[in-house]
Amino acid sequence: MMILGFKNRALAILGTLVISVSAAPPSTSLNPSPANSAVVHVKNGVKPSKTTQPQKPDEANADWLDMNLRDVSGKNTTLRQWFQKNTKPVLLVLSATWCPPCMHELPFLASMKKTLADKLDVWIVFVDEIMNSDKKNPQLKPSLQKFHHAPYTLAMYYASQAPGIMNKKGLLGLPSFLLFSPSGAILHTDTGAKQWGNASVQNKLLSHITDNNLSKGSAKTAVQKKPQYTAKDNKSAKVDR
Repeated sequence: MMILGFKNRALAILGTLVISVSAAPPSTSLNPSPANSAVVHVKNGVKPSKTTQPQKPDEANADWLDMNLRDVSGKNTTLRQWFQKNTKPVLLVLSATWCPPCMHELPFLASMKKTLADKLDVWIVFVDEIMNSDKKNPQLKPSLQKFHHAPYTLAMYYASQAPGIMNKKGLLGLPSFLLFSPSGAILHTDTGAKQWGNASVQNKLLSHITDNNLSKGSAKTAVQKKPQYTAKDNKSAKVDR
């Protein structure tokens, strides 16, 4: 009788354990499913993104990236602010209203800007004032007014800091241009008027973009010093005063 009673109590305890285990919540499982796991495994340690994010600016070019640019409406901006929101390269053209070849190439730059709109943006940065002196009623200088409207609609800025930065970087003469990658790296730098309407000139410009790894912001800077402008450029320049 004692043996039978002990056997019955053992069976009752075993039945209780079976019921307890079967009623346990899923979170107590030794092998939780991926859906219940708090750890998200990311390939190569990088979280995937569905959108293209602006790249971290190249601080080696901080002088250029933080140069204050004032547009024709009086608003201020910088290249750094542009690259925080955009992933398109920028061709920054340093110019002046008193420079004949600079003024001569503006319509060709405007045309190229439209042709290559999906590949880069074009900014014209003047080292001299682009507005008249009347602060209450500022107007673009006559030589620039037509470039602010169709069919040109060029992005034009004034940068008082530009001459100092150019001198510091050894960039001599006008016009000069710098091609920036989305990371703020300088892909190419040159001085002298260009035939921007020429397809081969445009393709050469684009080659500096495709030849460099933009995703890493690794780029070389090729500075070529040339005369401010040639006699030929001077004769062909037509400036509206």
